[in-house]
Amino acid sequence: MVTTNEVGKNVAQRYHSRLEGTDIHPPLGIIDCMPSPTPYSVREASVVQVGGPGDLTGVGVEVTKMIESMNNRGYERVRLVLDSICPMTMYADIEVLFRFLQTMVGCIQATDSVGVFTIDPDSHDEQTLSMITYLFDYVLDVDGYSGFGVVGSTGFD
Repeated sequence: MVTTNEVGKNVAQRYHSRLEGTDIHPPLGIIDCMPSPTPYSVREASVVQVGGPGDLTGVGVEVTKMIESMNNRGYERVRLVLDSICPMTMYADIEVLFRFLQTMVGCIQATDSVGVFTIDPDSHDEQTLSMITYLFDYVLDVDGYSGFGVVGSTGFD
């Protein structure tokens, strides 16, 4: 998971609390784009911090490494969540962000993974939304909130 608007430690804690008492223990990797004054670690999760939501190179390198690591550990179909694209649009030129997202989509397709990318449509003009959503196989409207982009080389299975 790439988190651009919440500290990775909080995401990991919420994730683990929802699985308490179950036999489900999928691996969790978090790329944290939220600046933190001190390093931290989270139980049962791999957390990597990058420079911020505008550090597209750092995010891309860590996503690639995390997908490769999961594949090497026998997880054939990685699920990547990027929540949310919105902070990235504030720090990066839209054309640079488009190329970054295009690279992420290519990595997801090349590894037969699934990606879910979120964006708040009310935060962007129609041209920006059209440019970004063009990259995705599906755009979902969830509970009236439009703007979830999903990409997968074989869909949702």
